[in-house]
Amino acid sequence: MGAMSAGRQTVTAVARNPILIVVALVLGLVQVPQLLAQSANSTTLVVATGLLSLLFVLLYPFFFGGIIGMGNEAVEGKTSLGTFVSAGKANYVSLFGAFLILMGVAILYVVALLIVTTVGGVAVVSAGDALGGVAFLAIAGVALVAFLLYFLLFFFIQFFGQAIVLDDVGAVDGFKRSVGAVRGHKLSTLGYTLVLSLIGGVFGAFGALFALLQNPTPTDGLPALSPGAAIVAVAVFVVLSGVVGAFSMTYGVAFYRQIRPAVT
Repeated sequence: MGAMSAGRQTVTAVARNPILIVVALVLGLVQVPQLLAQSANSTTLVVATGLLSLLFVLLYPFFFGGIIGMGNEAVEGKTSLGTFVSAGKANYVSLFGAFLILMGVAILYVVALLIVTTVGGVAVVSAGDALGGVAFLAIAGVALVAFLLYFLLFFFIQFFGQAIVLDDVGAVDGFKRSVGAVRGHKLSTLGYTLVLSLIGGVFGAFGALFALLQNPTPTDGLPALSPGAAIVAVAVFVVLSGVVGAFSMTYGVAFYRQIRPAVT
């Protein structure tokens, strides 16, 4: 019931505070140059887009903290841009530290996966026909285990941002509180995660289709976007990013408020 009731709270909160959509929409606008650069041949534009992406990474903890703070207020009543600024500033260091920790874990995960994959590939080639099938199944098993480990890690720490902002804790304690909250509400958290995955999948499919239509190949069988159609597609992407972003961020706050462990 937690995921469903949090969803209802979220719809009400976003409808009562459309400023959430505006803030999330700005984030979508920042990502537009990255979309357009996929079909650009200009070196200057590509470099400028890379610098903008770097700036986006540096500013995202501020945005993340700010919209979580707004979402927390929106669930209870009205919110404002003042809350966005104050929550973003107050939690920037902790959230930036949390993102650095996640980046370090991701790098270690990728390196370990590459080592295992390389060793397994060498084993398959060396075994030849004798043990090739067994080695292939072993590699497939390792890949499945790696995916499950990644999913479980994300599943338990996904509320670190909400914990940092709502409970006023540091990066490490944010991860700990997220794990504690999810551990006591696994089933409802799974429902929440599935809802977000469905929404993210639909939104991601639109972005992938847009990228394909920007650079179609003869094998795709897809028409290239005209300039007018590209503008319409970008506008739709920005609007969707605002709606989806506002709902997703506020939904995470509403759900975490229901499962958060008591502050000691």
